[in-house]
Amino acid sequence: MLPLPALIPTHAFLTRDRAGALKLRLHSALSLVSVLTGLAHAQPHWPQFRGPNGQGVSPDAHPPITFSTSTNLLWRTVVEPGHSSPVIWGNRIFLTSYRTGELSVVAFARDTGNRNWSWKVSAGPVGDVHAASSPAAPSVAADATRAYAYFGSWGLVALDHEGHEVWRRPLTPPRNRYGMATSPILHGGNVILVLDADDTQSRIVAFRQENGVIAWETERPGQRATWSTPALWTAPAQSGGSEALIVLSAQRLSAYQPSDGRELWTLDGFPQETVSVPAIGSDLVFAGAAALGGRGDERYDAMGWKQLLQFDANADGLVSTNEIPDDFRMVLRPDLPRDHSGYAVPFPFKRDFRNRDLNRDGQLDEREWEQSVKNWEASSRPVLMAVRPGPGPTNALERVQWKVSRGLPEMPSFLLLRDRVFYVRDGGLLSCVDASTGRQLYQERVGAAGQYCASPIAADQRLYLASVPGIVTVVDASTDELRVLARNEIGEAIHATPALAGSALYVRTAQHLMAFGVNESKGEPSSTVR
Repeated sequence: MLPLPALIPTHAFLTRDRAGALKLRLHSALSLVSVLTGLAHAQPHWPQFRGPNGQGVSPDAHPPITFSTSTNLLWRTVVEPGHSSPVIWGNRIFLTSYRTGELSVVAFARDTGNRNWSWKVSAGPVGDVHAASSPAAPSVAADATRAYAYFGSWGLVALDHEGHEVWRRPLTPPRNRYGMATSPILHGGNVILVLDADDTQSRIVAFRQENGVIAWETERPGQRATWSTPALWTAPAQSGGSEALIVLSAQRLSAYQPSDGRELWTLDGFPQETVSVPAIGSDLVFAGAAALGGRGDERYDAMGWKQLLQFDANADGLVSTNEIPDDFRMVLRPDLPRDHSGYAVPFPFKRDFRNRDLNRDGQLDEREWEQSVKNWEASSRPVLMAVRPGPGPTNALERVQWKVSRGLPEMPSFLLLRDRVFYVRDGGLLSCVDASTGRQLYQERVGAAGQYCASPIAADQRLYLASVPGIVTVVDASTDELRVLARNEIGEAIHATPALAGSALYVRTAQHLMAFGVNESKGEPSSTVR
């Protein structure tokens, strides 16, 4: 929070009483209300990845519906590369970046976009980082006095709002084939990090915000690398107000006591590679992921037999290994651009031919192909589960209220808004399901194709969906049918989830940080775009 004198209006003044205590004197009770109201409006917060508790919802932001680089643009400032999302506390915006072996935390003024300061450290060996990610993928967590940044190749640092280092905690980089993406969260005076790895060294660690000392540490034996950020569930007050740290990881959803790290329960049945933040409701939490290769449905029709049949030179309905070009790769994610690294399987099909040739005769027919696809589908299944998080069933499966396996996203998180769960996958396919039953209300394309890395966010009963090609689609979230309000072209690639604060939307692109706000003199159009 800003120092009190910086927030005192001109009609107020400070005096000292006889005991020497500093007092704020106001001309009237109305002035006091004005100060308190001003404080509330002066201190908007989006304190971590995806805002409050990582849920992507702002209860009091009022962002514009239509915007572009020429409409409702408040400011635009150049930023260095990185995939971390904007984090906001008061008039500070925090980002992390990576360039030429150097990691940095950068602070900007929320009202002007001016750069306030930058903290830098040598990145060290960054290890295996996917071409579509960055060594600066985790987002900062912030409170009233500090910002806490985690870099997988280096460790954890606490900085005050003026950029001064308070403490640092170098950490051994977890073994991870794609690079770290989990972000820190704050709770109970601790910075909590999920440090899952592929070398059986997975753990959750809570560091004291005051000094970086470990408050508790919980080992997660056998747990493999994950890219999800945890979230906190709090029981309704009338049922005791118990808490649980909800952690989605490889093949498992787990709950821990956030005060000491004690495991409360686990639930298996999730895919191997998980990225999204669990969506938290009062009675249910919602967690899930796409299957391996980004498959969002039970059946996977992208790798079709027709792709191979084009090489059947003699038209006998069989495809032999010598008919297939050496560089041919099967399509994996058809909604991505052809030049995207994830569009096709990352190795030539000939390397996988033997696994498909079930009778080992050097040729494939349609029956063999279909059976090999079914085998692959069975190895990993997409799922979204609605789970009861509180004390209760000893049988973990009894916690599951419903599950769905259609249209699930690979990277974007799920969003719970009132009684609906929303999620968007590549190609701009938006799904909306009833939160209590899992019944699908609609599943339609929003008219903005391409990959989606950013997670949905919401304010004023509207969804904001940012695609990698740089289109932010605004959708009415109050109806049981798709209603697109606007498609806003930014013109630059978007990988980071935008932030909401006050009357503005903050978008990090590949080159810039932009702030979009309502032009109050002109108002907002309300027409639907189809």
